[in-house]
Amino acid sequence: MMGVGRCWILGTMPKEIGLCLSGGASRGAYHLGVLKALEELGIRVRAISGSSIGAVVGVGYACGNSPEAMIAFFKSRAFAKSIKWNFFGGSVWKIDPNHPVFEPFFQGHTRLEALPLPLHVSLCDLQKGEVLYVQTGDLRQILEATCALAPFFPFRTIEGSWYGDGGFVDNLPLQPLKKSALPLLAVNLHPCPPYRGGNLLRRALFSLWHANVRAQEQEATWLLSSPALSGFSLFSFSSIDVLVEMGYRACLETFDELACGDAV
Repeated sequence: MMGVGRCWILGTMPKEIGLCLSGGASRGAYHLGVLKALEELGIRVRAISGSSIGAVVGVGYACGNSPEAMIAFFKSRAFAKSIKWNFFGGSVWKIDPNHPVFEPFFQGHTRLEALPLPLHVSLCDLQKGEVLYVQTGDLRQILEATCALAPFFPFRTIEGSWYGDGGFVDNLPLQPLKKSALPLLAVNLHPCPPYRGGNLLRRALFSLWHANVRAQEQEATWLLSSPALSGFSLFSFSSIDVLVEMGYRACLETFDELACGDAV
């Protein structure tokens, strides 16, 4: 079955969940399919944590955008034009979060702590070399920082400190949600692929990175991922519809066996 996720059975269909969304650049369309399915199932998202594109999708949803509206936004020419070449600025591309195209996306919201849904964003503090889970601050600055995947997108300075993509240190930031009493759904856009070729150093680095993600996966009530995600480019938006459908089907299939249970 396409996009089947792994599920630890809770026994009944949940009414409310905490949602953790990993980074994964353009694979983030998979997250939008998951949100679409959750809405159809009548499962309310009561808290979100995210890294990189997972944080972007989380902010968009917390600001009041429907999954369908965000799909249309990321497919639009206006969004594509907001991504500029940045060769002389120290990275390949740069996104201007103050570009007018983002005004409908933020829907007037400017601060992370003022969003209608509790939202935690993972950042890599480059000076301290540690992960931060932020709940307060300027929305646009924080999103630019959590998406700062150098050398593709530049690092971000906020109040004199430098930050990078949250995925460097915690790409599946489930930790902040564990304080809640909610069952937790984690969505991982980076399934660990079998290693074929490549040097030993590269294999070792990827093993360490995936080990951290696997540890977080074990803390989730349900995990959604798909080996097929590894076949999609991180920096191409040509497969949005396919990825949305994958996430949608994976979520429906995961919760299907709970659909006849009593709600909790």
